[in-house]
Amino acid sequence: MASGLGNYMADNLGLSQYGYAQQPGQGPYGYYEQQTPFGSFGAANQQQAQSSQAFNPYIGQQTQAPGQIGPVGTQYAGSNPYLGQTTQGVNYQAAQGAGTNAYAGANPYLEASIGGAAKDMTNAFNDTTNTQFDRAAAQSGSFGNTGVEAARGRAQNDLSRNIGNMASGARMQDYTAQQGLAENALNRTQGLNQFNAGNQLQAGMANSGYNAGDLNRNLSGSQTASMFNAGQGNQMGQFNANLGLGQSQFGATLGQNDLNRNSNLMQSMGQFNAGTLNQNSQFNAGQGNALNQFNTGQGNQMTQNALSRNQNQGQFDANMNFNTNQFNAGQQQQGFNNYWTNAQNLYGMNNLGLTNASTIQNTPLNYWQQFMQGANQAGGNGGTSSQNNPGNPLLGAIGGWQMGSKLFGG
Repeated sequence: MASGLGNYMADNLGLSQYGYAQQPGQGPYGYYEQQTPFGSFGAANQQQAQSSQAFNPYIGQQTQAPGQIGPVGTQYAGSNPYLGQTTQGVNYQAAQGAGTNAYAGANPYLEASIGGAAKDMTNAFNDTTNTQFDRAAAQSGSFGNTGVEAARGRAQNDLSRNIGNMASGARMQDYTAQQGLAENALNRTQGLNQFNAGNQLQAGMANSGYNAGDLNRNLSGSQTASMFNAGQGNQMGQFNANLGLGQSQFGATLGQNDLNRNSNLMQSMGQFNAGTLNQNSQFNAGQGNALNQFNTGQGNQMTQNALSRNQNQGQFDANMNFNTNQFNAGQQQQGFNNYWTNAQNLYGMNNLGLTNASTIQNTPLNYWQQFMQGANQAGGNGGTSSQNNPGNPLLGAIGGWQMGSKLFGG
């Protein structure tokens, strides 16, 4: 039935790929209301996947190569201002004279010293020895004692000789001293001459050594500077050559790396974009197919739900009628049963009324019989007897009617 209804709808209502002749409108909730002959349902909108092309701005960029470093200039050793300089020689300074002793030469105090000494000797002779001779002459008692005078003469000769010896010794001592001073003056002069000669020799030797050292230093400095400059030139040439080669190799390597990187990036980018386009195309196709299937299924489900509701409504109405008839019949049966039960209950109550009336009627008689039996036993007659009297039907009917009226409100 659903298939026939679907064909009818497709032939008469003009189904589109979205179902039921209505194009989807983009709404804020991602669906639209789809109308069907049986009502509307929320149909899904197709969300198109947008293909984003990857773009790498660094593709084609070239590595910034370092600037070219020019040849490094050679720093040669400059002229040595000390080359050619000569050591200042030692100037020979001759020692000035050895000097003279101010006390050398004739002693101006010698004669005065000798005269003073002779005078002292004479005074001492006169005060002592000559006095003794005068005292001896006086003691002899004679005038002009020859013995005393002879002794005086000898003493005076001794005094003269001693004075002469003293003067000779003083002059000899002065002479010896003068000889020593002269010898010392000669020695000083000789030492001064030797000192000056030695200084002059040492100054000459020192100056010769200085000249030789200056010559060797100048020769060595010139040779060292020349060798240094030559070595600097060779090293600089090798360095500049290696520098140029290294820069060329480095630039070539950078260029090769740029080519490899750009090629790999372009290939990766093309593969990525192609894969993205393929995935989006497949995704959109799948989305459209799933959307058509979903909306068609929703329409078919709507139709089946409508048919099921109609069928269920008919079944429900039939069941309601059947159940209503059954309920009414049951209610009628229940009413009859209730009537019959009430009639039976009323009949039972009538019987109960009759029983109660009989009991009420027989109770005084039973009391009387029990009283009489007790009296007979007390009087010695003995024996007991019992009697059941039948009830009054009229009284039982009246009692049953009264109870039924109270129970059923009649």
